[in-house]
Amino acid sequence: MKLKFFRPGQVTLKQQNNTQQNEQDETEKSKLIQYISDRSDRYGDKLLEFMDLYGLYNLQSATVSQLYDYIASHMQCGQQEQDQIK
Repeated sequence: MKLKFFRPGQVTLKQQNNTQQNEQDETEKSKLIQYISDRSDRYGDKLLEFMDLYGLYNLQSATVSQLYDYIASHMQCGQQEQDQIK
């Protein structure tokens, strides 16, 4: 999976009730959470900041669009780092 460059608030996703799509979303969500986690300190400062920003009690309730929006607005990374998410 390649991380696309998005500006904050630019992300919109289509909702589908397909179970295969839901599984893909969960996989994508896991990879995005791992991406943020890899750039956090050992206490998960970036993940906690993400949860505080969106008022979440756990990462399971996060949406893919929230994760993309957070990465776009709070994680300053070069294009090479963005392409490394697979």
